[in-house]
Amino acid sequence: MFTTLAYSESLATTAAYQKIAAVPDNSIKVAGDSIYVSSFNRYVGAMACIQTNGLSARLTSPSIRRIAPIHIQPVTLGLIPGANLAYDVTISKNIVLEIDEQLEVEFYGTAVGAAQVSVVVWLADAEIKPVSGEIFSIMATTTITLAAGVWVSGALTFDDDLPVGSYDVVGMDVVSSTSVAARLIPIGGTNRPGVPCRQLASGVDPNGMFRNGNMGVFCTFPHNNIPNIEVLCSAATGAQTMNVILDLIKK
Repeated sequence: MFTTLAYSESLATTAAYQKIAAVPDNSIKVAGDSIYVSSFNRYVGAMACIQTNGLSARLTSPSIRRIAPIHIQPVTLGLIPGANLAYDVTISKNIVLEIDEQLEVEFYGTAVGAAQVSVVVWLADAEIKPVSGEIFSIMATTTITLAAGVWVSGALTFDDDLPVGSYDVVGMDVVSSTSVAARLIPIGGTNRPGVPCRQLASGVDPNGMFRNGNMGVFCTFPHNNIPNIEVLCSAATGAQTMNVILDLIKK
Protein backbone atom coordinates (compact mmCIF):
# COMPACT_ATOMS: atom_id res chain seq x y z
CA MET A 1 0.00 0.00 0.00
CA PHE A 2 1.01 3.65 -0.25
CA THR A 3 0.59 6.87 1.68
CA THR A 4 0.33 10.56 0.75
CA LEU A 5 2.29 13.30 2.54
CA ALA A 6 2.65 17.01 1.89
CA TYR A 7 4.63 20.19 2.40
CA SER A 8 2.93 23.58 2.09
CA GLU A 9 3.76 27.14 3.04
CA SER A 10 3.17 30.72 1.89
CA LEU A 11 6.58 31.83 0.65
CA ALA A 12 8.14 34.47 -1.56
CA THR A 13 10.29 32.88 -4.23
CA THR A 14 14.02 33.56 -4.37
CA ALA A 15 16.93 32.59 -6.57
CA ALA A 16 18.16 30.13 -3.92
CA TYR A 17 16.54 26.94 -2.65
CA GLN A 18 14.52 27.31 0.55
CA LYS A 19 12.74 24.71 2.65
CA ILE A 20 8.95 24.28 2.69
CA ALA A 21 7.17 23.52 5.98
CA ALA A 22 5.84 19.99 6.37
CA VAL A 23 2.04 19.84 6.70
CA PRO A 24 0.96 18.68 10.20
CA ASP A 25 -0.07 15.05 9.98
CA ASN A 26 -1.60 12.66 12.50
CA SER A 27 -0.42 9.60 10.55
CA ILE A 28 3.33 10.25 10.72
CA LYS A 29 5.89 12.22 12.78
CA VAL A 30 6.33 15.80 11.54
CA ALA A 31 8.62 18.50 12.95
CA GLY A 32 9.05 21.88 11.27
CA ASP A 33 10.25 21.32 7.71
CA SER A 34 10.80 17.57 8.21
CA ILE A 35 8.70 14.45 7.83
CA TYR A 36 10.23 11.42 9.56
CA VAL A 37 10.12 8.41 7.24
CA SER A 38 8.06 5.46 8.56
CA SER A 39 7.74 1.91 7.26
CA PHE A 40 6.28 3.58 4.15
CA ASN A 41 9.80 4.26 2.90
CA ARG A 42 9.73 3.44 -0.82
CA TYR A 43 9.60 6.63 -2.91
CA VAL A 44 6.88 6.51 -5.60
CA GLY A 45 6.85 10.11 -6.79
CA ALA A 46 5.89 13.71 -6.10
CA MET A 47 3.99 16.68 -7.48
CA ALA A 48 5.04 20.33 -7.02
CA CYS A 49 2.39 23.07 -7.24
CA ILE A 50 4.26 26.37 -7.28
CA GLN A 51 3.10 29.91 -8.04
CA THR A 52 4.00 31.98 -11.09
CA ASN A 53 7.73 31.85 -11.85
CA GLY A 54 8.39 28.99 -9.46
CA LEU A 55 11.16 27.14 -11.25
CA SER A 56 12.10 24.00 -9.37
CA ALA A 57 11.50 21.82 -6.34
CA ARG A 58 13.55 18.96 -4.91
CA LEU A 59 13.39 16.31 -2.19
CA THR A 60 16.32 15.79 0.16
CA SER A 61 17.22 13.40 2.97
CA PRO A 62 20.51 11.93 4.22
CA SER A 63 20.07 8.81 2.08
CA ILE A 64 18.95 10.75 -1.02
CA ARG A 65 21.96 13.08 -0.77
CA ARG A 66 24.33 10.11 -1.15
CA ILE A 67 23.60 10.51 -4.87
CA ALA A 68 21.68 13.73 -5.55
CA PRO A 69 18.43 15.49 -4.53
CA ILE A 70 15.31 14.27 -6.35
CA HIS A 71 14.19 17.13 -8.60
CA ILE A 72 10.52 17.76 -9.42
CA GLN A 73 9.30 19.84 -12.35
CA PRO A 74 6.52 22.21 -11.11
CA VAL A 75 3.20 21.60 -12.83
CA THR A 76 1.21 24.84 -12.52
CA LEU A 77 0.66 28.03 -10.58
CA GLY A 78 -0.40 26.43 -7.36
CA LEU A 79 -3.41 24.55 -8.71
CA ILE A 80 -4.08 21.62 -11.02
CA PRO A 81 -5.86 22.89 -14.17
CA GLY A 82 -8.68 21.19 -16.00
CA ALA A 83 -6.36 20.28 -18.88
CA ASN A 84 -4.12 17.23 -19.00
CA LEU A 85 -0.72 17.38 -17.33
CA ALA A 86 2.26 15.21 -16.45
CA TYR A 87 3.68 14.63 -12.99
CA ASP A 88 6.42 12.33 -11.77
CA VAL A 89 4.61 9.38 -10.17
CA THR A 90 5.54 5.83 -11.15
CA ILE A 91 5.62 2.41 -9.50
CA SER A 92 9.03 1.63 -11.02
CA LYS A 93 11.41 4.05 -9.24
CA ASN A 94 12.55 1.61 -6.50
CA ILE A 95 14.18 4.35 -4.39
CA VAL A 96 14.20 3.13 -0.77
CA LEU A 97 14.62 5.69 2.03
CA GLU A 98 15.98 5.04 5.52
CA ILE A 99 13.31 4.52 8.19
CA ASP A 100 13.30 7.39 10.75
CA GLU A 101 15.37 9.73 8.56
CA GLN A 102 14.14 13.28 7.90
CA LEU A 103 12.63 13.93 4.47
CA GLU A 104 12.52 17.58 3.38
CA VAL A 105 11.48 19.59 0.33
CA GLU A 106 13.07 22.76 -1.08
CA PHE A 107 12.04 25.08 -3.92
CA TYR A 108 13.16 28.22 -5.71
CA GLY A 109 11.86 30.68 -8.30
CA THR A 110 11.97 34.28 -9.47
CA ALA A 111 8.74 36.00 -8.36
CA VAL A 112 8.83 38.53 -5.51
CA GLY A 113 5.37 38.18 -3.94
CA ALA A 114 4.46 35.50 -1.42
CA ALA A 115 2.11 32.70 -2.46
CA GLN A 116 1.18 29.21 -1.32
CA VAL A 117 3.70 26.56 -2.37
CA SER A 118 2.66 22.90 -2.04
CA VAL A 119 4.51 19.66 -2.75
CA VAL A 120 2.78 16.28 -2.42
CA VAL A 121 4.84 13.10 -1.96
CA TRP A 122 3.80 9.46 -2.36
CA LEU A 123 5.58 6.68 -0.41
CA ALA A 124 4.84 2.94 -0.32
CA ASP A 125 5.61 0.20 2.21
CA ALA A 126 6.54 -2.32 -0.52
CA GLU A 127 6.74 -2.57 -4.28
CA ILE A 128 3.34 -1.51 -5.68
CA LYS A 129 1.67 -4.13 -7.83
CA PRO A 130 -1.30 -3.12 -10.02
CA VAL A 131 -4.47 -5.11 -9.37
CA SER A 132 -7.29 -6.19 -11.63
CA GLY A 133 -10.73 -7.64 -11.13
CA GLU A 134 -14.34 -6.59 -11.37
CA ILE A 135 -13.76 -2.88 -10.77
CA PHE A 136 -16.73 -0.56 -10.51
CA SER A 137 -16.87 3.16 -9.68
CA ILE A 138 -19.17 4.83 -7.17
CA MET A 139 -19.87 8.53 -6.70
CA ALA A 140 -19.60 10.21 -3.30
CA THR A 141 -19.74 13.80 -2.08
CA THR A 142 -18.25 15.67 0.83
CA THR A 143 -18.58 19.25 2.06
CA ILE A 144 -15.46 20.67 3.72
CA THR A 145 -14.53 24.13 4.95
CA LEU A 146 -11.13 24.56 3.34
CA ALA A 147 -8.04 26.20 4.82
CA ALA A 148 -4.73 26.82 3.09
CA GLY A 149 -1.78 24.52 3.67
CA VAL A 150 -3.34 21.97 6.04
CA TRP A 151 -5.18 18.67 5.71
CA VAL A 152 -8.90 19.24 6.42
CA SER A 153 -11.15 16.22 6.83
CA GLY A 154 -14.77 15.44 6.02
CA ALA A 155 -17.17 12.51 5.73
CA LEU A 156 -18.00 10.82 2.44
CA THR A 157 -21.63 10.24 1.48
CA PHE A 158 -22.22 7.70 -1.30
CA ASP A 159 -24.92 8.36 -3.87
CA ASP A 160 -25.89 4.67 -3.71
CA ASP A 161 -25.86 2.11 -0.91
CA LEU A 162 -23.23 -0.62 -1.17
CA PRO A 163 -24.24 -4.27 -0.81
CA VAL A 164 -23.13 -5.93 2.42
CA GLY A 165 -19.47 -6.92 2.27
CA SER A 166 -15.89 -5.70 2.24
CA TYR A 167 -14.35 -3.51 -0.47
CA ASP A 168 -10.88 -2.71 -1.76
CA VAL A 169 -10.38 0.89 -2.94
CA VAL A 170 -8.27 0.68 -6.12
CA GLY A 171 -8.65 4.21 -7.47
CA MET A 172 -9.94 7.70 -6.70
CA ASP A 173 -10.78 10.95 -8.51
CA VAL A 174 -11.54 14.21 -6.68
CA VAL A 175 -12.85 17.43 -8.27
CA SER A 176 -12.27 20.58 -6.21
CA SER A 177 -11.77 24.10 -7.56
CA THR A 178 -9.04 25.13 -5.10
CA SER A 179 -7.52 21.88 -3.79
CA VAL A 180 -4.12 20.37 -4.53
CA ALA A 181 -4.54 16.80 -3.25
CA ALA A 182 -6.98 14.57 -1.40
CA ARG A 183 -6.42 11.39 0.61
CA LEU A 184 -8.49 8.76 2.38
CA ILE A 185 -8.40 8.06 6.13
CA PRO A 186 -8.78 4.25 6.35
CA ILE A 187 -10.46 2.95 9.49
CA GLY A 188 -7.62 1.69 11.69
CA GLY A 189 -5.06 2.24 8.92
CA THR A 190 -1.65 3.88 9.24
CA ASN A 191 -1.47 4.99 5.61
CA ARG A 192 -3.25 7.88 3.90
CA PRO A 193 -3.66 6.91 0.22
CA GLY A 194 -4.38 9.93 -1.94
CA VAL A 195 -4.46 11.53 -5.38
CA PRO A 196 -3.94 14.91 -7.05
CA CYS A 197 -7.15 16.95 -7.25
CA ARG A 198 -8.40 18.55 -10.44
CA GLN A 199 -10.36 21.78 -10.73
CA LEU A 200 -12.95 20.97 -13.35
CA ALA A 201 -15.13 17.93 -13.91
CA SER A 202 -15.25 18.94 -17.57
CA GLY A 203 -11.46 18.89 -17.89
CA VAL A 204 -9.22 16.01 -18.88
CA ASP A 205 -8.71 13.56 -15.99
CA PRO A 206 -4.95 13.56 -15.24
CA ASN A 207 -5.22 10.79 -12.67
CA GLY A 208 -4.85 7.70 -14.86
CA MET A 209 -2.03 6.50 -12.63
CA PHE A 210 -4.40 6.61 -9.66
CA ARG A 211 -7.43 4.89 -11.24
CA ASN A 212 -8.64 1.36 -11.89
CA GLY A 213 -6.03 -0.59 -9.95
CA ASN A 214 -2.87 1.02 -11.39
CA MET A 215 -1.58 1.91 -7.89
CA GLY A 216 -2.66 -1.35 -6.28
CA VAL A 217 -4.99 -1.39 -3.26
CA PHE A 218 -5.38 1.96 -1.49
CA CYS A 219 -7.18 0.48 1.53
CA THR A 220 -10.01 -1.88 2.49
CA PHE A 221 -13.28 -1.05 4.26
CA PRO A 222 -16.60 -2.73 5.21
CA HIS A 223 -19.77 -1.44 3.58
CA ASN A 224 -21.00 0.13 6.84
CA ASN A 225 -17.75 1.86 7.89
CA ILE A 226 -16.44 3.85 4.96
CA PRO A 227 -13.26 5.95 5.23
CA ASN A 228 -13.27 9.72 5.64
CA ILE A 229 -11.39 12.02 3.29
CA GLU A 230 -8.81 14.80 3.83
CA VAL A 231 -8.10 17.63 1.41
CA LEU A 232 -5.07 19.92 1.05
CA CYS A 233 -5.98 23.33 -0.34
CA SER A 234 -3.99 26.27 -1.70
CA ALA A 235 -6.39 28.94 -0.39
CA ALA A 236 -9.03 29.32 2.31
CA THR A 237 -12.32 29.32 0.40
CA GLY A 238 -14.99 28.46 2.97
CA ALA A 239 -17.29 25.47 2.62
CA GLN A 240 -16.97 23.59 -0.66
CA THR A 241 -18.87 20.54 -1.87
CA MET A 242 -16.67 18.11 -3.82
CA ASN A 243 -17.43 15.18 -6.07
CA VAL A 244 -15.39 12.06 -5.35
CA ILE A 245 -15.29 8.84 -7.38
CA LEU A 246 -13.93 5.66 -5.78
CA ASP A 247 -12.96 2.64 -7.86
CA LEU A 248 -13.88 -0.46 -5.85
CA ILE A 249 -13.47 -4.24 -5.95
CA LYS A 250 -15.87 -6.27 -3.79
CA LYS A 251 -13.93 -8.92 -1.89
